[in-house]
Amino acid sequence: MKLGLGGIGEAFRDDNFRRYSLGSILSWISYFVQAVAVSWTTWELTHSTSWLAIIALLDAAPNVALMPLGGVIADRFDRFRVMLLSYGFAWLQAVALTWLAWAGQLTIERLAALAFLHGAIHAFSIPAQYGFLPRFVERKRLSSAISVAAAYTQLAVFAGPALAGWLILHFGVVAAYASNVVATASSSLSWRFCARLPVMSNRPRRERASLAIFSKVSTRSGRTTASWLCSR
Repeated sequence: MKLGLGGIGEAFRDDNFRRYSLGSILSWISYFVQAVAVSWTTWELTHSTSWLAIIALLDAAPNVALMPLGGVIADRFDRFRVMLLSYGFAWLQAVALTWLAWAGQLTIERLAALAFLHGAIHAFSIPAQYGFLPRFVERKRLSSAISVAAAYTQLAVFAGPALAGWLILHFGVVAAYASNVVATASSSLSWRFCARLPVMSNRPRRERASLAIFSKVSTRSGRTTASWLCSR
């Protein structure tokens, strides 16, 4: 049975893209859930607007500074492995944040260190994730998949903070942190089921060039996301 909705239906006819989308939607929403939870915790600990700015800067600065290196690594090494390794570290960071918050041991200094680590980790995960699609989605559906992925990434900018507010209001900030632990693990598991297409080195030169351009554009999008977080 064919799906409608034009390019959206075309993109979701690809099995790999459906698996990728599940993981990507979870990861991006949880990314912004944690961003709001960290800001909430900062205010609860300090009641200081200066500390809010410092924590946001500690998260955004390593992300922006290290993202060019993350882009180079994503180009030179297997993006799938880079992404899974990055999300492995992100999961450990989320576990540490959740445990410290649950145990009442989360001080502003520890929160600052974990915020810096969070920004540094995603400087490597974001370029690899954006460059992930060309390795797992059929060429004829690639343009549709890129468009749909960009759309729900922007949707997460609004859905993530809304979900964070609901979780904090009804269950507390620890639940918001715990949701990121679950979502990060679920994302990695979903991506592991993607079936790899032939390696990029065996594809025509024109396609390799177009994928390289897409990777650079996507990296710039990642910097824009980091800048948005800093401005918050």
